[in-house]
Parts: sequence; structure tokens; C-alpha cells
Amino acid sequence: MNDRFYTKEELEKILQRVIESKGYVGEKFTRDDILNIAKDLNLDLNQVLIEIEKAEEVAEFERAKFLWKEKKKREFFQHLTVFILFNLLLTFISLSFSKGLLFVLLFAGFWGIGLAVDFFKSFFPTEEKVEKEASKILRSKKLKAKLTSFFDKLLDRFLGKS
Repeated sequence: MNDRFYTKEELEKILQRVIESKGYVGEKFTRDDILNIAKDLNLDLNQVLIEIEKAEEVAEFERAKFLWKEKKKREFFQHLTVFILFNLLLTFISLSFSKGLLFVLLFAGFWGIGLAVDFFKSFFPTEEKVEKEASKILRSKKLKAKLTSFFDKLLDRFLGKS
């Protein structure tokens, strides 16, 4: 009997070779592939399904984090565009009528401070903030799905579709 202990990396390589020997190759697997591999390895299918569900939740959460970060960056560039256009217009008006730029510089300076704060919040958010906002996105999606389902069922009953 061999009492050797294997590292996690060694175990992963062994299992990878077993999976490849069963004909599963590549970097991506479908849900059915995973269930078939689990059956071949005599794994508890209920536990595998639970782990698949957890992996899907993690992936959905990561997507929500990415979407929120991208949204914040788009919003910053919208703010920057408005800042530039408005200040160009204000400069043009100021030079056309009063020849003084002090007001424009003060206005742009204070707005610029706010824009700088927005830049840092958009491009360097805390992980806590990103996770909080991603959770909001997911809650919103779940609520929309529940409402859609409810109204679909209500409409089906109203129209006599059962």
C-alpha cells in the first residue's frame, strides 16, 4: 500500500489526464460534459450540481462587477465631454462679450475638482463599492425576472392559456 500524499496540483493533473482519456479535450466543458465526467468518476451528482450552481453564481457576480465598472467609466467620459463642451462654450461667450476669463477659470476649476473626484471613483473604485453595486445589479435582475414571470403568468391566465 502506498502512503504517499499528492499535492493539489498533482491531483488536478491526474484528473485532467483521466478526463482527457475519456475523450474530453479542450478548455471548456458544457454542463452535460461535467455531469458525464462526474458519472464516469463515480462522483455524487447532487454535489456536482451544487458546485455547478455555485460556479454559475460566481461567474454572474463577476459579470455584474465588470458591467458596473464599465458603466462608471462610460459615465465619466460623458461627464468629461459635457465639461469640455460647456467650458468651451462659456469661454467663447466670455471672450465675445466681456473679455474676462476669471469667471470661466474659477467655474472650470471647481467643476474640474468634481470631475477629478469622479475620475478616481470611476477608474479606481474600492472592491467593497464594486461588490455592493454588483449585488444591486443582480438583485435588480432577479426582481425583473420575477416580475416578468408574474406578469407572463397573469397574461396567460387572462388570455386563457394554461
